[in-house]
Order: sequence, then C-alpha cells, then structure tokens
Amino acid sequence: MSSVLPFESAPRLDEDAWDDLLNFIEEKRVIPIVGPELLTVETENGPRLLYEWMAEKLAAKLGVDTSRLPSPLTLNDVVCWFLATRGRREDTYTRMRSILRETTFAPPKALRQLAQITDFDLFITTTFDSLLENAINAERFVGAVRRT
Repeated sequence: MSSVLPFESAPRLDEDAWDDLLNFIEEKRVIPIVGPELLTVETENGPRLLYEWMAEKLAAKLGVDTSRLPSPLTLNDVVCWFLATRGRREDTYTRMRSILRETTFAPPKALRQLAQITDFDLFITTTFDSLLENAINAERFVGAVRRT
C-alpha cells in the first residue's frame, strides 16, 4: 500500500512548515517529483488530463471496445484489454509514440510555474511525455532545446 497521499487530501502546512519547506528549497534539498496529475492539457474538447486523453486516442487506434472498460479510461486498462485479446505489446508502444508525435501541447501552467523556481536544479518525472522538459526549456532557456 502506498504511503503517498493524493494531492487534494494532503495535510495543510502551518506557517513553520512553510518556512521549513522554503528554506529546504533554497538550500537545494528538495527534488520535485512530477506525476501525471499535473499534466492538464488543452484539447479540442477543453482541458483534460493528458493520459486520459491519450487512453481514448490509443483505444481508437488499437480498436479497443471502450464500453467494456471503466471510466475514465486509463492507458493501463486500454493496453491490458488489447493484450488480453492477443494484441502485440509492441503495437501499443508504437501507437502511443505516434499519438504524442502527432500532437503538440503547450506545457501546463503548473509545470511552467514549477520550472520557474530556479532553486530546483533537478526534477524527477514519473511520466513518459516531454511536457516537463518543454516547460523547463520555455522558462529557463527561452524555449531553446537543451541537449546534454
């Protein structure tokens, strides 16, 4: 069982805790870990979480019957259904890559704001998209793609 609390149910910080956190950030003792919850993107139907939007696109590309899956769709549910019907795992990777390549989303506001905190010099993401990288490039390198 995970000990990580969902963002909306995280305990509120008192003034001392905020001071501690800000000091730790300034001392570069905090590493932000970014997950899919911050990836709200602007789609043709309004703002959506990126991976819910991708799950719908992937289901359509793979011919997955979404009426048999829980809502909201997840990439995991779509891929598991596809593999259970004897689909090839490699097809899921190439289709997801195509979906991301065919679409350009602006980095979400939350990621841009995070990238503006210059005391963060290391970020960890649990996602496979490039939105955090794009936000950092836009905010710190005036949109330039930084190659290391």
